[in-house]
Amino acid sequence: MEATITETLRNHLHCADIRDSRYLSSGTVHQCYFYETDKGRYFIKTGPLEWLHHFKAEFEGLQKLQSTDTLHVPQARYYGVNGQHALLVMDFIDLYPHTDKSHKNLGQQLAKMHLMRHTEMYGFDSNNNIGSSSQLNPWTEDWVSFFRDFRLEVQIKMLVEKYQDLELAKLCHPLLEKLPSLFDGLDVYPSLLHGDLWQGNCAADADEKAIIFDPAAYYGHHEAELGIMRMFGGFSEGVFSAYHELIPMAPGFKERQWLYQLYHYLNHYNIFGESYRGSCLECIDSLRVI
Repeated sequence: MEATITETLRNHLHCADIRDSRYLSSGTVHQCYFYETDKGRYFIKTGPLEWLHHFKAEFEGLQKLQSTDTLHVPQARYYGVNGQHALLVMDFIDLYPHTDKSHKNLGQQLAKMHLMRHTEMYGFDSNNNIGSSSQLNPWTEDWVSFFRDFRLEVQIKMLVEKYQDLELAKLCHPLLEKLPSLFDGLDVYPSLLHGDLWQGNCAADADEKAIIFDPAAYYGHHEAELGIMRMFGGFSEGVFSAYHELIPMAPGFKERQWLYQLYHYLNHYNIFGESYRGSCLECIDSLRVI
């Protein structure tokens, strides 16, 4: 692998001198490496050829997020194929634990990104992944239709196919029918979302600014971003206070958070198994009484 990465850096980033390199970690099927060169320091993901479309989607997501000039995002440098390997290259950034300052920065800059108007459609230029699950992003005019058809229904179908959980699927059907009522009178517009902003995909940089990475980017309702942020902890109330200073909570916000968390809990159920079934039911029960 070292020869493959070195050749890629020399051919595509014009690096003449490899000064340091080391293996960092592995994902489901990909590996991560650090390389220091005369052109800079790089974080590199490698995987099998079939992962090229994953790396392409991540490359495009990083570019879109960086183009907003809000949150700190690693500069995506290259994706492509060398021999039997797909590769993604981005700048390496030293990561630090969050501080009160970086959490406030995260809330402020995330809100600024969400307030930007880029498009009138929901979706993205390509499909991508939410964890190891496929995430479909066809351009759609209506948010309710997009979230129903390409978020909830996709996950429910996967549950039935993988776990034969017809009971949970049946419980979801009334929710799908009442979905429009959760958005009555609400001004919904497409915002660029990171898409998978749990604590593991966010850190602080050396200047105590928030840095985000590993996106599952798409254009969607800004409230959807916050659902997963509250699911597993790791973000202080300072994040949300700073965010809502710029984007106040709209009527029905807390109820819709159950909806947006349901998507991620369904996905976790599909990926990790039935230990997440109870969390799915809690979301469904909370939405049922609204």
